[in-house]
Amino acid sequence: MNLAMLLDMAADAFGERIAVSCGSQSLTYGALRAGALAAAKQIDPAQVSHAVLLDTNGLSAPLLLFAAAYAGVPYVPLNYRLTGGELEQLLQRVTPAWLVSHRRGAVAGAGAAGGPGARAAERSGRGRRAAVHQRHHRSAQGRRAAA
Repeated sequence: MNLAMLLDMAADAFGERIAVSCGSQSLTYGALRAGALAAAKQIDPAQVSHAVLLDTNGLSAPLLLFAAAYAGVPYVPLNYRLTGGELEQLLQRVTPAWLVSHRRGAVAGAGAAGGPGARAAERSGRGRRAAVHQRHHRSAQGRRAAA
């Protein structure tokens, strides 16, 4: 059994139940599966080797965890509190990667675009097959999934 199968079983049996919540935001098992499948379609294992999360705790963590499982790539959560240099080293180890961050321009959590992590991401894309594929998510605030 893998993580994707675990979510499939939960969604089939308990699709309307709340699977995860963060404050006032929540997702049912059915919505979590639908979101993870949609995200997995964007992650191309031929171009990226990891699905990386650089964010605070929230709904993006379980969504990307299951999306990575459906896409067949490892899930790598990075601590947003690390320094730019530490994030740069970690990013180099997992590049090419699909990166999810809640801040526009926050490649590898370096803060503003052009920080150390951004430079690492830019360098990784030159002369290599794929760079960091960045995806920004919007808050699902106030959204409760209905099936």
